[in-house]
Amino acid sequence: MGRTARTQVINVGLIGAGAIARAHALGYAGARTYCGGDLPTVRLRRVAEADAALARSAAERLGFEDWTTDWEALVASSDIDAVSIVTPNFLHAPMAIAAAAAGKHVFCEKPLATTAADAARMVRAAESAGIVHAVDFNYRKVPAVQFIRRLIVEGRLGALRQFRAAYLQDWGNDLRIPRSWKFQAEKNGPGALGGVGCHIIDLARFLVGEFDRVVATTEIWVKERPLPRSSHTFELVEGATETAPVDVDDTACFLARFESGAIGVFEVTRCAPGRKNYMSIEIHGMRGSVAFDYERANEVKVCLPDGDAATDGFATVIVGPAQDQSAPWAFAGLGVGFAETVIFQIRDFLTAIATGAPMSPDFVDGWRAQLVIEAVLRSEAAGWARVGAPSPPPGLTPASGRT
Repeated sequence: MGRTARTQVINVGLIGAGAIARAHALGYAGARTYCGGDLPTVRLRRVAEADAALARSAAERLGFEDWTTDWEALVASSDIDAVSIVTPNFLHAPMAIAAAAAGKHVFCEKPLATTAADAARMVRAAESAGIVHAVDFNYRKVPAVQFIRRLIVEGRLGALRQFRAAYLQDWGNDLRIPRSWKFQAEKNGPGALGGVGCHIIDLARFLVGEFDRVVATTEIWVKERPLPRSSHTFELVEGATETAPVDVDDTACFLARFESGAIGVFEVTRCAPGRKNYMSIEIHGMRGSVAFDYERANEVKVCLPDGDAATDGFATVIVGPAQDQSAPWAFAGLGVGFAETVIFQIRDFLTAIATGAPMSPDFVDGWRAQLVIEAVLRSEAAGWARVGAPSPPPGLTPASGRT
């Protein structure tokens, strides 16, 4: 008799020890306890980080058994089954491709890569190796977003007409933020558009469907930044110092047409004073509308007109198990937060490894988001730009059962 998922052990390696590494480690450590079900046991085996002191402290802090400064040795290790990649964007492709070649399942931070071409290479490598592959578009897993998806799939909103989304932050407005890899196109790809814009692009695909064409404008508000004085991405640089040019966007605004005919409006920035991590979406259909503000992550505004003018308008739904069965608590109002959305992603990743269930979002979703990003960048000079192939390039197998 084969082992059940619960009796399996999945040995995890983590590449990178920055801030988001904590969310990944928490996800692996807590998925089985938090989510229940027939999830396999996870063993946190090894952290890889170029800086030895950081690698050692990360292993101790995050609960891993061992550490190394050699990520290639980690992905080649026979005692590692799955790898999380939480490194700067330009390292995603080589690390994921090497891990896939070594037969490791891969969970990669967003954006999947710096270019659509690299993202496509990652998909090919993963599918050729037959591994489970996932990208951290964690906002899909917010119970409120799952509820919105359910309303759309059930036809409660009718044919979708308009999608509006904003992702606004303010950290880039600080002139003391150094010119780290995040401000270099060669290492980061696009700026705010890739860093957080990829999230609302993915939500648009998840809720409305594939993009057809886009037209955009972008701006670099802070055109030079001080050179960093350490390897810490956000360590402020005080006083007079040498500066270097920035070549990635601080702000991107674009219009979109979806293949369905729906219209989209998108705004992304990291230079909006007062906005810390503001992400909102609003969807209008022929029969109703929904609105969601991540700062109130456990609420959805719903308008499903019933003909009574006295009560027409948005009602606030407090999300719980009645709206999304994956919500972990017994009744509405207790809510979930950012770390829990990563736990839900890792729950699905572990389930896919243990049972062969489809994984979503996966590398194909990351690649398709990258196609939209690159069309947005082309459109600034060329006007309306087509997004590109709606299905994987030749030789790729489309993923099924995306939820």
